Amino acid sequence: MSETVQASPAGAHELYDALSAARRCYIIELLAEADGPVSVRTLASNIAAIEHDTTPEAASGSEYSNAYNASTQTHLPALAEVGIVRYNHDRKVVRKGPQFESALLLLRVARVASQTLC
Repeated sequence: MSETVQASPAGAHELYDALSAARRCYIIELLAEADGPVSVRTLASNIAAIEHDTTPEAASGSEYSNAYNASTQTHLPALAEVGIVRYNHDRKVVRKGPQFESALLLLRVARVASQTLC
């Protein structure tokens, strides 16, 4: 099982930096709504739907592929590195990591304060 786990607790700067991409924020928001692990396919469908103002079921083709590839190659490893998520690369499953609640709080506070992270 290949799961990316962070080496040490992330500080506020590392969490803030991890939230610098809109897709990472979407991943956090989608995981916040989930009761358990979420497949990368589900995340990619939802991200493509958000970005192209459609439904997850209708998100397909290059829109979906772009979201899927960027998530697996860049965004999920970056979030896993600081402990926001736990990403099982082999099974393509994502779940909340030990820093998830801190990142979600930071994201919500920034949005309430009208600071745009994403």
